Amino acid sequence: MRQIVYLLSGDDVAPPLLDRQLDRFVQRMRDDIEDIMWNASFTGSTLTTGLFDAYEMLATERRMRFFLSPNGFEAVYGAQRSINEANLSNLLDELRHAAATSGQDEQAWPAELEIEEGPTPVCLRLGGTITIDLGSRYCRRTDITSPIFASPFAELDVKEANIVRQKLHRALNEIEVTTPALARLIRNYTRVIYVRKADDRLPSSEQVDSELGAIRLLNVHSDLYNQDQVVDDLIHESIHNLLGTFEYLNCPFIPVGHRPPPELRPVSPWSMRSLQQLPFLHAAFVYFGMLHYAEKALQEENIAPERRKSLLRRRNRYASGFLMPGDLSDFVSSLGSADPRVLLALDWMQRNVRARHGSQGDAGSDAKRVERHKADETLRDRIAA
Repeated sequence: MRQIVYLLSGDDVAPPLLDRQLDRFVQRMRDDIEDIMWNASFTGSTLTTGLFDAYEMLATERRMRFFLSPNGFEAVYGAQRSINEANLSNLLDELRHAAATSGQDEQAWPAELEIEEGPTPVCLRLGGTITIDLGSRYCRRTDITSPIFASPFAELDVKEANIVRQKLHRALNEIEVTTPALARLIRNYTRVIYVRKADDRLPSSEQVDSELGAIRLLNVHSDLYNQDQVVDDLIHESIHNLLGTFEYLNCPFIPVGHRPPPELRPVSPWSMRSLQQLPFLHAAFVYFGMLHYAEKALQEENIAPERRKSLLRRRNRYASGFLMPGDLSDFVSSLGSADPRVLLALDWMQRNVRARHGSQGDAGSDAKRVERHKADETLRDRIAA
């Protein structure tokens, strides 16, 4: 947990977790799919042979690509949670699709190059590693539970696709220059960006924990989706992917069996929106990372007045939630169970922000807070430096 907090502080020297989680993620996915196939055989599923055959058909490189793909994770995660014919059939379909599409990744259009006249490319390649999906079968789906996928698929024309390409290319380049560690976080944990178009709706972004490795963006081509928002949303949703990966590999932020009822929705001190408890916990990490990004950007020389104004506004907004009266950890724990390590991380982040922005919080809770922090004085001091 301390490595996550330190990573989000934007230091140029990233902790080992940034890259190491990818190795562990692939190994965990391999373990899960082997367990799924064994359990399918044990329960006598008629799909067992097909699963083994489809898995064996994938060469090692294609297996790695499948494990790291959002659709691969979604299929494995679903079957791992519930061994039934529907989930096993979905996993089998995804394995066969991975084999059938071998080699198609190289056809993605480079995001640094203007798209030529003609059909809109299905996929673009951002930063050499990230797929911008403009029209694959996964991007074309309809999901009424998603603010991004709720409307029927509408294809971007070449002009609109070029605007998307340019905005995302500029955003990643800006992050790369300002905070290389956060750019690496994006490259590692956001491997696909689904871009949808719905002209009757406002721009928005989304990340779904059952689809690790992907983020979803709506109406990037619109003038309403300005460049600063594209930068912030890349960071925002990629941090969600980082946290979701950590939970998958280590421990859920809310212990199993202790998730509060969905109607219990604390109000976020950043957005003033009501959120369920897990998104509330994620939000603290997300805004901590975005705050440090804005602060890093403000240190650049010769910043244009409009850019400085935007960065100051964003910095103040992202700091505001940590400066509210009381402790975030107390607020969360009063609503339901949360892993003590997550509560400790909330305290680290809140103290760090308050130390740099002039608010020290409630003196009455000092004794309890000191007790929590004595586990790692060195980390706290290093982050606050």
